[in-house]
Amino acid sequence: MKSEEEKGAVTPWQKLSGKISSVVEKMLEDRGVTKTQLAKEIHYAQSAISDTFNPDKPRRTWSFPLLLLVCEYLRIPVYKVIEAAEQGGEAPWLTLYLAKTPPNSMDRLELLVHTCASREEAGDARLMSLYYSAQMFENCAPQKVQSYLDGELGDQEIYDFLHRVLDNLTEGEPLWNGVKRAVGGK
Repeated sequence: MKSEEEKGAVTPWQKLSGKISSVVEKMLEDRGVTKTQLAKEIHYAQSAISDTFNPDKPRRTWSFPLLLLVCEYLRIPVYKVIEAAEQGGEAPWLTLYLAKTPPNSMDRLELLVHTCASREEAGDARLMSLYYSAQMFENCAPQKVQSYLDGELGDQEIYDFLHRVLDNLTEGEPLWNGVKRAVGGK
């Protein structure tokens, strides 16, 4: 029979589960998704989601099926979430978000462009994806794109560059005009 002290002991999985909650919570926050929205989107009980994220309920831990559903919804490999949790619970969200695409590829660049453009633009996602593309980025800043593809620039540098461009746009100015201006074009 377990002693009172043993009953209150937190297992390694419970500790990791709390860190997984921190990682996932940050990802949801960065995307503007609430836990209620998450529960609805993945067809999971709201109470189970709330209990899993609640640090005051250490007995409720992440189940593998729930973790799979959430990672699929966030489009992030499960191992990346666990890896981030094991490294302290703080997730470099950009790394996690881009994890399913090959490094320094046009696919990853496409995801970076969409991520940055979605900050400013709301509307038809299909139309946005046609206009805000890696191809358009390459047309406006071919040397910057080539430096990225060659590995001279990393994901964070491209992300930061695009955000600086967005921060310096004038009212109603398209992103691509700002990109051209930032790289010394007209």
